[in-house]
Amino acid sequence: MSKELKLVGFLLFLVLLCFVPIVFSQPEKTSNATNQTLLFNFTLPYQQKGEELLQEIKNAYARKEYERVVFLAKKMPALFSLRPEENLLIAESALKEGFLQEAIDYAQRVASVTKGRSEACTADLIRFKAMFLLGKGPAIVKEVKEFLDSYCDEAQKKEAKVLLYHFKLLPEKELKEVSSQEIKKIIREIYKTQVVYLLRQGKVDEARSKVFYYINVYGTPEETPDLVLKLAEAYFKKGEREKAKNLYQLIITFWDKGTPSLISKFRLYQIAYEKEPIKELLPKQTKEDLLSFAAQIKAKMAKTPLAEEAHLVEIRVLADLKNYTLLRKSSLEFLKTFPESSNLKEVSQSYCTSISELFKEGIKAQRIAEVLSLEKEDSEYLNQAKCGQPYYILGDMFLEYKLFTKATLEYIKAFEIGVPSELKPSLLLNLSFTAIETGEIDTFFSVFGYLISSYQEKSLTSYPFYFYLRTLYESKRNLGQAEKYLSQALSSNLSEFYKKNLLGFMFLQAINNKQYAKAWAYLQNPYFQPELKDYLILLLESLGKDNITFERALGVAKQRFPKEPKITLIETYYLEKKGKVGTADKLWEKLAEASDIAKELADIYKKQKELVEKAQKLVF
Repeated sequence: MSKELKLVGFLLFLVLLCFVPIVFSQPEKTSNATNQTLLFNFTLPYQQKGEELLQEIKNAYARKEYERVVFLAKKMPALFSLRPEENLLIAESALKEGFLQEAIDYAQRVASVTKGRSEACTADLIRFKAMFLLGKGPAIVKEVKEFLDSYCDEAQKKEAKVLLYHFKLLPEKELKEVSSQEIKKIIREIYKTQVVYLLRQGKVDEARSKVFYYINVYGTPEETPDLVLKLAEAYFKKGEREKAKNLYQLIITFWDKGTPSLISKFRLYQIAYEKEPIKELLPKQTKEDLLSFAAQIKAKMAKTPLAEEAHLVEIRVLADLKNYTLLRKSSLEFLKTFPESSNLKEVSQSYCTSISELFKEGIKAQRIAEVLSLEKEDSEYLNQAKCGQPYYILGDMFLEYKLFTKATLEYIKAFEIGVPSELKPSLLLNLSFTAIETGEIDTFFSVFGYLISSYQEKSLTSYPFYFYLRTLYESKRNLGQAEKYLSQALSSNLSEFYKKNLLGFMFLQAINNKQYAKAWAYLQNPYFQPELKDYLILLLESLGKDNITFERALGVAKQRFPKEPKITLIETYYLEKKGKVGTADKLWEKLAEASDIAKELADIYKKQKELVEKAQKLVF
C-alpha cells in the first residue's frame, strides 16, 4: 500500500473516532437511521446561537426596526456563516440607520460571492451610497460608471445616475430618462441617510437644519416623528437636556401615538428624575410612571441599546425605592440579558445590595430557611457579580448562633469572592476569631498576621475582639507585648466570658515559660474566676521551682478548698522535701482517712514508713 493511501486511511480513521462518542452516547436500542440523523444534525452552541439571532434579525427587519437589526448583527458569533441575502438585509438596515461603514462591510461580503447576480448589483448600490456619504465618492466614480454599463437592473442604474448627479459628478442632461418624481424619491432617501449619519456622529447642530429642511421638502407625516425623535435623542446623548426636552414635548403634542411618543414620555420622566438631586422628594407617582414606561420599552425594544438604558433606569429607581425584591429580580434579568454591557459593574453592585438587604431582612425576621434557599438559588450569580457581602452576613448569623465552623466557611467564601473595602477588616477579624474557636491555630496566625500587616491599628481598635485576638497573637511571640494588649482587652467592652478565657490562656503561657509569679498574678485577677484545677496546675508546676509563689498559691488554695485531698497531698510532699517530717506525718494521717487515690497513697506511705522503722530496729 502506498504512503498516500495509508495517510488517507489514517485520516478517515480519525474522523470516525470523532463521531464514535456521539453515536455511542445514545441508548442501546437507538436505530442505525437515528444514529445517522444524529451525526448530521449535531448542532454546535455557536450554530444554535447564530440561528436564534438570525431569526430575531429577520423579525426586526420585517417590523422595520433597522437599528435593532444592526445591533443584533454585532452579536452574531464569528464562526456563524450568513447567506448573501442575509448579509444584504443587514447592509440595507445599516445604510438606513446611518451605520455607513457597517453597510459597506456587509455589502462587500455579498458582492464578493454573487458576481453576475442581482444581489451583487443591490450590494454595490448600497456600497456606492455609503461611500459617497462618507465623502469618498470621487474615488469610486469610475466604478459607478462601469456599473451603469453593467448587466444590472435599469432601476438600479437610474439610482446610480441620480447619486452621481446629487454629488455634482454627472450633468442634469444625463437624467433625461429619469422622471422628476423618481429623482426626488432617490435624493430624498440619500438626504435622509445623510441626516441620520450626521446624528450618529454627534454633529447635532449641523444635522438640525437638515432635519427640518428634509421634513419640509421631502418628508412624509409618517416618518416625521421618527426623525424628530432621532434629533431629540442626539441632543439627549450630547447632554443638552433642555433642547432634547423641547423636541420630546413636540412629539407627544403632535404625534401622541407609536414608538416615538413612548420613548419621548420615557425620556421626559427620566429627565425629571435625574434633575432632582434628592430622589425622596420626587412624587411616588413620578417614579411609578417612569418604571411603567421603562418596562414598556424593555418589552417592545428588547435587547436594544435603548432597552438596556431603560433597564438601567429601572434598576436605579428600584434602588431608590428600596424595593429589594424587585431590584434583585431586575438586576438578575439585566445580567442575563446584557452580559457584555459597560454598565455591569453598577448593576452587579445593585444586585449585591439587593440580596444583602434581603438576607438581613430574612435573618431579622427569623426566616433562616428562606435566606439559605435564596443563597443556594443565587450562588452562581453571587460569584459572577463578585458579591461576597451576603456570605459575610451569613457568617455573622452563624457566629451569633455560635456555629463557628459554619461561620468560618461563610467568611472564607466572602473573602474569596470579595467584599467592599470597608468590610474587609471586620471580615478578617471575624475569620480570625472563628479560627481560634474551631482550633484552626495556623489559620488564625495566617489571617490575623495578614490583617495587622495590611491595616493601621487605629482602624481596628473599635472592633470588640481586636484586643482579645491581638493578645493571643502576641502571646506566642512576646509575652511582654501581649500583656500590653491584655490590659486593653480587660478594660474594653469584651464579655466577661472571653476575658476569663484570655486570662486562662495567658496563665498557661506564663507557666509554660516558667514565669510562675506572673501566672499567680493572672490567677488573682477578678475576671479569672479560678477553679481547683487552675490552683493544682500552678502548685504542681511551681513546686520546688518557685517556693515563694508556691506558698502564696498554697495558702489561698487551702482557704478556698479546705477539704480538698489533692491540695493536702501536694502540701505533704512539699513539707517532706523541706524536711518537716513531723508535720508531713500528721497530714498523711489525715489523708489516710480520706478516700480514693489520696487514701491509697497515704496507706502506701504509712506501710512503707512502718517497714523502714522495723528495718531500723533490726539494724540497731
